[in-house]
Amino acid sequence: MILKTDLAYKNWGKKYRFGEEKPIETFMRSANATAAVEKDPQKWYKEFLQVLLRFDGDITVDENGYPNKEPLGLKATFGGRITANVGTSFKNATLMNCFVNGPVSGATIHYNRKSKDGSISYDVNIETPDNPDNLSNIFLTILEQAKTLASEGGYGINFGFIRPRGALIKGTGIKHPGVMSYMKLWDTVSECMVKGDIDGYVDNLKNYLTKEQMKELQVIVKGDTRKGAMMGCLPCFSKNTEILTNEGWVNIVDLIDRIVKGESLQAIDENCQSNDISNPIIREPDQLYEIEAEDGSILEVTADHKFEVRNINTGKVYLKALKDIDVDNEEVKIVESK
Repeated sequence: MILKTDLAYKNWGKKYRFGEEKPIETFMRSANATAAVEKDPQKWYKEFLQVLLRFDGDITVDENGYPNKEPLGLKATFGGRITANVGTSFKNATLMNCFVNGPVSGATIHYNRKSKDGSISYDVNIETPDNPDNLSNIFLTILEQAKTLASEGGYGINFGFIRPRGALIKGTGIKHPGVMSYMKLWDTVSECMVKGDIDGYVDNLKNYLTKEQMKELQVIVKGDTRKGAMMGCLPCFSKNTEILTNEGWVNIVDLIDRIVKGESLQAIDENCQSNDISNPIIREPDQLYEIEAEDGSILEVTADHKFEVRNINTGKVYLKALKDIDVDNEEVKIVESK
């Protein structure tokens, strides 16, 4: 018996089973697809099968690939996406588990717009700037996310390339909604692409549909659903950072400790709007640099941390990474904590 517990069997059936195959046939499929690229596939199929499954001694296989002995259990498994997709008819599904993406910039877009009757037709050509914090580049990056999740790959990205909330958008003269607002777009796409089961908006329809309609809808939505995952992150803060909360200024180390212990706190931005704080992640930061303000206060940030700066000569306001700031000709805007 390969799968020893009911939980293991259910997990296999939900994530790795292809069609109506039995547990042993999942590993036969994996071994067969792996051996297919070898010079002697039949020889290596048996070898690979014995790497994946534990048998009592050596085995032989029949013309359909079935071993002459019952496996005693598992010895090893491929990565999840390999086990789920290799040797199947899912030609657009990835065999890689995880992808780390960066933002798009400097892209060339070309497509043709045509009316339904064909009487109007014209080409659209767009050249996006090298700045990744540009609306077209942001949505191209989201498109890459959607395609990655659609192939079942896990997706990760650092959102540090998007300007902070309240920064001036020169093209429209309005203030930027901030990185958290844009992160919701990635989250919504992720929820749509990897939902994979009858919950959320579908479950809400039970108030409007008959039992028979709900049953039919569950079959349509559930089907052979597959899953990917998404992870996003922002540049970290140093342990000396203080965060303005609904309970005043709190050191970030103390703040995380309180959140982990179950307290509910909200961060206050420069526009006096509150945002829930949850799921803090602690990791070793990149190299930190100290910025000393005119009043002697110290701020620690990474070299790529972006500030809103003002050009002393022209008066223009824009975003710039710390490492690129011209201290002789540019001023940095810092909201004081005291």
